[in-house]
Amino acid sequence: MKKILLIIACMGIGPVLAGGTAGVNTGSSMTMGPSSNIHSIESASNNPAMNSLLVADDEAWRFSYFPSIGFSAEFGDVENFSDDLDELIDIIDDSSSTNDSVSEVLERFNATLVKMGDSGYLKSTLGFGLPLPRLVHRSERLGASLGVSASMQQQVGVSVLDSELSFDEQNGTFATASSLYIKSGIEKSVSFSYSKPLRMLKNRGLPNEPKLYGGITARVISLSLSKQVSPLQQLDGRDVSAVLKDEYKTNLNESTKIGLDAGLVWDAGKYRLGLTIENINSPTFDYGDIGTNCELREENTASRSSCEAAALFIQQRGEIKARESHKMYARTRVDGLYHFNTRWVGTASLDLAKYNDIVGFENQWFHAATAYQFQNNIVPSLRAGFQRNMAGEKLSSVTLGVNLLKYFSLDMEYGLSSTSIDGTSAPRRFGIALGVEERF
Repeated sequence: MKKILLIIACMGIGPVLAGGTAGVNTGSSMTMGPSSNIHSIESASNNPAMNSLLVADDEAWRFSYFPSIGFSAEFGDVENFSDDLDELIDIIDDSSSTNDSVSEVLERFNATLVKMGDSGYLKSTLGFGLPLPRLVHRSERLGASLGVSASMQQQVGVSVLDSELSFDEQNGTFATASSLYIKSGIEKSVSFSYSKPLRMLKNRGLPNEPKLYGGITARVISLSLSKQVSPLQQLDGRDVSAVLKDEYKTNLNESTKIGLDAGLVWDAGKYRLGLTIENINSPTFDYGDIGTNCELREENTASRSSCEAAALFIQQRGEIKARESHKMYARTRVDGLYHFNTRWVGTASLDLAKYNDIVGFENQWFHAATAYQFQNNIVPSLRAGFQRNMAGEKLSSVTLGVNLLKYFSLDMEYGLSSTSIDGTSAPRRFGIALGVEERF
């Protein structure tokens, strides 16, 4: 497990924070999902029309005090995936590190490599919303609400490109072209949003009369994408960090685009319905090229080996592409919120189509949750939820959240499917989110 965790750490999961596009909700949104919930300022990021509902009637501003953070991890359905990889790397580096016979090693790991290639992966996602720049202002003069937010996002995905393990009797060594395929993306964005009531209905002056709100968001997105192929034979632990970081930088491509979102919210007092269309203009970002011009790299180096390994799986196996783009396709989400009473609400949201995250995994999320508000500032609310990705691996999770001392939120995700890690059963998905923000 240690070598694989080192790989993820070397790709920057520690110092760089990540989120939304990758499919993790920060703060209390981890439990409540991307719903039209006025108790979290994150709702403005989920639907720009929510700006009009997030500021208290007797105030003009609402903002977050500290960063909101959300982290989640997901594992493929291969028992002890990372442990087996670590052991195989050790055997390739030193064939005497195992007591098994050559035939036993070949039989075991050739079968294991096929399984790893089919369903072995690690994916780590971390969401970070910056503090004071995340604010909403209601302008009486404009008759509208304005919002601004800034965030950083990153995702790292590690999968296996499998190839047969062989034994060289003359040298007494094992060898395989099997490699780790690592994709990562760092997204930095600043969003500007505008929303206002839409006067499409006749105002009859009745209490709790339904209102329709509309909003738009313009996001300046800087997205850095990199991918690399790292042969298992060079991951012997001596220079993993340097090799991975060098290849990451060599293959990195950064570009800046504009993304446009639009949303509607129908607020009827007792219930609320939302419609969001993200990435209307479908901005496209390119990965750095891999597996090309390998002859220009210095011979007998890790960089040359990585390039040639990539070329093998591109030209001979056709499993990956030398040139690839991440297109943020326009996607639509619907959501609803219902007040059972003044303290108890239920929410649900649904992506209407599949989409790929930064590292190419399919997503289509359904969220359902409930929350209860108490009349105290020590534990002002409790919430619980369920979420399911209806695409890809189709994993489900339960979520729990609590607010403490009025401003602090803590939410956790626990997957309903399990696998074995270091010999211990563990959920295939887990996550945690923290937030500090003004509430009303």
